[in-house]
Amino acid sequence: MSIARITEILETQLGNLGSIAITGTSKTDGTFTAIYTVTETVVSAAVSDGITNADLTSFTLPADRWFYGKWSSITLTSGSVIMYTGR
Repeated sequence: MSIARITEILETQLGNLGSIAITGTSKTDGTFTAIYTVTETVVSAAVSDGITNADLTSFTLPADRWFYGKWSSITLTSGSVIMYTGR
């Protein structure tokens, strides 16, 4: 893994690039590189590179976990997450 990628992961995890708490069921758009689940959460849609991520659609994510990837939007059915902004 490159130094630039390690730096991006650390900046994301520390919230240096910004974050947003999501507790509702409205679609949230942005450039996100990490999800932290505050409570057990059900994701109804997650979009990455214009493609709905079937791996997270209607999937229950356990509380107190980190998930890394790259998403342009997320919609929850229930629960709460902190979405960390990336590049």
